[in-house]
Formats: sequence, C-alpha cells, structure tokens
Amino acid sequence: MRVLLTAAGRRNYLVRYFQQAGATVIAADTSKYAAALAAADIALRAPLSNVPEYPDFITDVCRDYDVDLALSVNDHDLLPLSRMKGALAEVGTTAIVADPDIVQLAADKVSTNQLAERLGIGTVRMWTSVEEALGAADPPRAWVVKRRFGSGSTGLFVVQGPEELQAGVALSPNNSSSRDEQQAEVVIQEFLQGEEYGLDVLNDFQGSHTTTWVKRKLRMRAGETDLAEVVQDHELVSLGAEIGRELQHPGLADVDVIRTSSGLKLLDINPRFGGGYPFSHAAGANAPACLVAWKSEEPLHAAWLNPSIGTVSAKYDLVTQS
Repeated sequence: MRVLLTAAGRRNYLVRYFQQAGATVIAADTSKYAAALAAADIALRAPLSNVPEYPDFITDVCRDYDVDLALSVNDHDLLPLSRMKGALAEVGTTAIVADPDIVQLAADKVSTNQLAERLGIGTVRMWTSVEEALGAADPPRAWVVKRRFGSGSTGLFVVQGPEELQAGVALSPNNSSSRDEQQAEVVIQEFLQGEEYGLDVLNDFQGSHTTTWVKRKLRMRAGETDLAEVVQDHELVSLGAEIGRELQHPGLADVDVIRTSSGLKLLDINPRFGGGYPFSHAAGANAPACLVAWKSEEPLHAAWLNPSIGTVSAKYDLVTQS
C-alpha cells in the first residue's frame, strides 16, 4: 500500500500514522525543507498547485510509484486534486478528496454559512461589507474580520467599534487591488463567546457517513488547536453525521463548531485532515487505518472507530533535519 501526501508541510505525525497503518508514504511539498519530508519513506519536491505543471506532476508520481491513495492536508491543493480524480483513477490511484463543488463550497465562508442555513444548523451572523455590518439590527459588541476564502487564521482580526472594523478590513490580506473587490474578499462575523469544538467527520469512499469524533478545544495557537479533550456529545455527533451525509466526501472532513448560550453555531468546514485530528488519534481513533483498509477491501476494526472518551492531549514541537 502506497500513500501520497501532498503539501505535507509539518505533518510528520500524519506520515507516521499512515506508516503505522502499513503504508509506504510518499510525501511531497514545494519546499525541500518541509519537516514531513524527513519522516517519509520517499520525499519529493512538488510544484505549486496553481501552476500548469502540477497535474502532470501528480499523475506521474501516482503512476511511477504505484500510488494507491492520494490526499492533501492543504486547502490550496484540494481543488486541483479533486479535478484530477478521474485521471488518477485511470492509473490506479484513489484520490481522497471531495468533489470540486464541495471543495469550493467549503472554501467560501459565505457558501458554508448558506449550507448551514439550508440544513437548519445555527450560523454566525455574517456580512460582506463594513456598511452591512454597521447597519445591522442589534449590532454586536465585537466583530471577527477574516478572509472569505482564507485558510487558517490568515488575516483574522477581532475588532470593536467602527474605526477598528474599517482598519481590520483594510489590513486583512486579499488578492484584490480595488477597494470594492477587497470588500468582496473579506467577511465580517459576529464575535461569539462560547465553547469551541472540532469534529472529525469520517465517510467511506462512497461518501457514506461512518462516524464522527468530537474534541473540546482547550487551547488554540496560530489558528490550530493546541490542547483538546475527546468527548462524547450526542448533539455534535448527530451534527457531524448530518454534515457528512450532505457533503458525501470521502475520508475526513474537519468541522469547527461553537456552542453558545443560544445553541450550536457552525464556524468552518475543511474537507480534509484537520490540525485537530491528532487528538482523536491519540485517544485511539485511526482514520489512516480505515482508509488503508477500505482501499484493501478489508474490514475495519471496531477500536479504530471508538476513541477513549475523556482523553486530553497536547501538541508539542520537535526539531528534525532535512
């Protein structure tokens, strides 16, 4: 079993998880110094996913190395990889990535909010311009300014008052040159107090929901969960199942939710392994083993789907040589 992990970055742990599941891991990254390359069985330098050479590079790697499974942990790689699913299947590779329309929906925070509204899931109030936010009925005391199509915490600001709101929108990184285009690239959300949770929503290769693992976020750092507890929460498990059935994505989707005094609110959907997955894995869950077993047409072990509730885990840093 050979697994290609693109945009491997610092995900040494994910390389190790697949190796422990019996796979040979081929890690690719645009930087030859990416830490995960040092942990991989085969390390490759990859072009950026937005250049014309990228599809040929991925296809050649999958064919030349007899890759069984291909996946990415980087939002920017998901759409190009998704569009290649058919071509990769022709060389025997199963791409663990959602269909293009789902990838695009999840990348757009406005579309994600609209999906939640259609499903009857609580949403955070959102505006696409300063004028809309300031003119809202019952305006919040604070706002969160973020990129509409952003990844992680890039360009995220918590602001109070009209002047700070204007400054946050102006400072949020964007790909546009004009002020009107910039407004469209930024979303403004109501800042909410509450307890945040991360859901790992696991579907099989046909997009059927298999299970949802729930983590209560205890500490955040640089946009990722740094400390978390695996919990049993039937309301959140049901929410994860509903999202999994709607998206019909293969493999994992990372879903962020906040529980407020007025109920659950959907924050974000990422149809890939999220930065919070290691907390589920540390408690006994094993998504990589499930993916390898599905590809091998072998049964899943019940233990892989049932992490130990109450397990608290923390991330830490290591130094590796390239």
